Amino acid sequence: MNRRDFIKAVTTVVPALTAGRCFGGEFRATGAQAAPLAQRNGGAPRLKRLFIDGQHIERTENLCRRMHQPAKFERPVLEATTPHETPRLGLWNAPWWDEAENLWKMIYIGGRNLLPLYAASRDGFHWEKPSLDLVAASKGKTRPDNLVNLGFRGREDENRLVFVRNVASQPRFRALTLIGGKLRPLLSSDGLNWERRKLDGPPTHDEYRLGYDSLKHRYLATVKQDGSRVAYQGEHPVPEYGRAVALSTSEDFEQWTTPELIFHADELDQRQGGERVAAVARKEGILFVNDPAEYRTEIYNMPLFTYEGVYLGLPTIFSMSGTVIHPGKRKIYENGILYPQLVSSRNLRDWQRLGEREAFIPLADPDCTRMDRAMIQTTAPIKKNGRLWFYYRGDRFGHASSLRNVPKGGAVIDHETEPTGAIFLAHLREDGFVSLRAGEQPGVALTKVLTVDGSRLRVNADAAKGEIRAEIRDAKTGRAIPGFSLGDYYPRRFSVVERERFAKHIAEAPDVSVPVTADGLDLEIRWKDGADLSPLQGRDVRIQFLLRNADLYSFWFAATS
Repeated sequence: MNRRDFIKAVTTVVPALTAGRCFGGEFRATGAQAAPLAQRNGGAPRLKRLFIDGQHIERTENLCRRMHQPAKFERPVLEATTPHETPRLGLWNAPWWDEAENLWKMIYIGGRNLLPLYAASRDGFHWEKPSLDLVAASKGKTRPDNLVNLGFRGREDENRLVFVRNVASQPRFRALTLIGGKLRPLLSSDGLNWERRKLDGPPTHDEYRLGYDSLKHRYLATVKQDGSRVAYQGEHPVPEYGRAVALSTSEDFEQWTTPELIFHADELDQRQGGERVAAVARKEGILFVNDPAEYRTEIYNMPLFTYEGVYLGLPTIFSMSGTVIHPGKRKIYENGILYPQLVSSRNLRDWQRLGEREAFIPLADPDCTRMDRAMIQTTAPIKKNGRLWFYYRGDRFGHASSLRNVPKGGAVIDHETEPTGAIFLAHLREDGFVSLRAGEQPGVALTKVLTVDGSRLRVNADAAKGEIRAEIRDAKTGRAIPGFSLGDYYPRRFSVVERERFAKHIAEAPDVSVPVTADGLDLEIRWKDGADLSPLQGRDVRIQFLLRNADLYSFWFAATS
C-alpha cells in the first residue's frame, strides 16, 4: 500500500485490507485518536462485544471466525540516517499524542548502544528528529541531539526503557529500565526527561514490556523467563520452554508481584516454527545458520493491552534456525526469525491463540527487498481515525545478524555499517481483530443472554456485498419478540414439527427485519417499525444475527442513534 492510498484509507475510514483464512486500552483514546464510546453513544461508556473468543456467542451455523491481519504501509516511517542509529532501529513503545503541542511523539531505540532517541510527527506518517540537547556529550564522545535524558549514563541494556502514559496521574509517564538484572522504575512529566527511583522491580534478563490494565487499574510488566538464566535458577526454572513470558503486576508502580509464568511455546510451535524458518532460509543471506537439527521455537517477549474488556497479547515468536559460538567471547548466539502472533485472555493466565497461530503481522516475502522480511516486533496499537495503528520494528536479517557472515567455527565477525532495520506502520480496522463471516449461504449466530441497556442496537460490520439482519428473542421463552423478528426468513430455522407446533407464534412474529447492506464502524440495526429498543430496556434477551456475504466485527447497545 503506497502512502497516498494509506492516508486515504485512514482518513476516509474505508474497509481495512485484510488477509487470512477462516478459523473456527481499553487503551485510552486521546488527542487525534477516536472518540471514546461514551461520547459516541451520548451516554455512559459501553463495552462493545467482539468475537475474539466465544464469550458472547451461544452457537453459530454456517459461519467461520476469521482473524484479520493489519495492512502494511509499503515504506518505513522512520529509518536510520545517523551513525548513532546504525545499524538498526528498535521500538518498544507506541507513539503518544501531546495535546498541548498538537504533536505525535515517539521514543525509539537506535544503534548498537541502544540509545533512547526522540522523533515527532504531525500526522503519524512523516517523522522528524528534532534537536533536544538534553544530554551533554562525554569527553571524547559525541551524543545525538535527539537523545532522551534518562537521568543517568547506563550501559547498553540500561538505555532501553518501556513506559506507559496516564493523563490522569502525576507524573504522567512511568517507565521501567533494566539495571543489575532487575527492572527499575523511572518517572517523567514530559516523556523526555526522566528521574530514576531507587526501587527494585521484577527480575528479568533483557526483554520486558510494560502496559496498563484499565480493567483492574494496575500496571502489567511482562518479563523474559528462561530456565537457563542465573536469575531464575531454583526459583522460576522452565528449561523445557526456553524463553517464556512471566507477568508481574503493581498497583502503585513501587511494589511488584513475583513474576508468574503465563505464556510459553509448545510442541505445535516447534513444528510450525521449523516450517517458517525453512521458508525464509530458502533465500540466501537472510540467516547465517540453517541447521534443521537445531530448529527451536520460543517466546521472545509479549506486549499486553486491554481492548473492550478483553486482554490481548502480541507474543513475539522466536523460531531459531541454529546457533554459532562467538569466536572471541565464546558466547552462544542464536540465529532465527521473529514475528508476532495474536492471543486473547479473560484473566491474564489462560490464553487463546488466534488465527491458527499464523503471524498477526507477517514477515515480508524473503525475495523482496523490504527490511521487515526476517524480524518483526510490534507495539500495542493506537486508536486513530477509525483504525488501529501498529508501529513495529522490522529487520532484513535474522536474530544476531551481526554474525551473519560467520560460519560455525569461523573467526570473522561482520559488524554492520549499513542499516539493517527500520520502523514501519500497519493499520487494522477498529475492532477488526476477528470477525464472524458468512458466504453466499446465510449463516447465523445466536448470542448468550444479554440485558438490553440501550435504545439502539449497533454493529461494526462489512455487509457492502451482502446483508446482515437481526432478531431479538426473549431469554426465557427463546421466541422472537414481535416487532423484532426474522420470522421465517431463515428457511432452515424451523423443522416441520416446529412449524406446526409454533405456527401461531410464527404468524405473530413475521419477518420485519431491515437488512444492513453497508460497510461501517457504527451501523444501526433496524426493523420495519424503526430501531428504538426503549420498550425492551432492562429485559434479558438473546440476539440472533443472520449474515450473508458479510463480516460482523462487533455489536453493542447504544444510548441514542
